[in-house]
Amino acid sequence: MHLIALKQTILERHPDLPAKLLAGFREAGRLSVQYMSPDLIASLEKERDILGADPYSYELGEIEKRTPQTLMRYQIEQGLMSKELAGENLFVEA
Repeated sequence: MHLIALKQTILERHPDLPAKLLAGFREAGRLSVQYMSPDLIASLEKERDILGADPYSYELGEIEKRTPQTLMRYQIEQGLMSKELAGENLFVEA
């Protein structure tokens, strides 16, 4: 599951938009290295060595899926939401 949240009406008109956005985000990340200092690049490489996979991959793993669920639970407790939304309704499968 990828982290791209769009209105359903936009998705119906442009079904290829999530894939194009994801590709754009990934390309921007790839190109951003040319603007980084050597220290920042070394820091990011160390982060990847420690965490394993790319921590900025725009994908939701099991751990990342818990964050929106927790946020919704807090919003329900505070009266900001009436019910929790299903995870598959929050993001687009790409």
